[in-house]
Amino acid sequence: IDGYPALAAEALALLQAFDAVQGWILGLREELDIPATLQGLNIGNNRFDELAEMAVKDPTAGGNPRELTVAAARSLFDHAWSGTGI
Repeated sequence: IDGYPALAAEALALLQAFDAVQGWILGLREELDIPATLQGLNIGNNRFDELAEMAVKDPTAGGNPRELTVAAARSLFDHAWSGTGI
């Protein structure tokens, strides 16, 4: 049990820092009138299958904390396009 209060305090500080940075980024995006979705940026979804295939083959995909599958990549693109599932 020793050390848990300190660990909890550190975790809370990290969450608060994350929330602060995220809030700043979202505020800046709104201030600059940047749409929140790929659809809002006028990016079409007609090549998401192709992009999902490419994403799993990208050398950096191995560094993800979760295995990136074609279905997961496609889902990410779909959610980023529509702004749902966030």
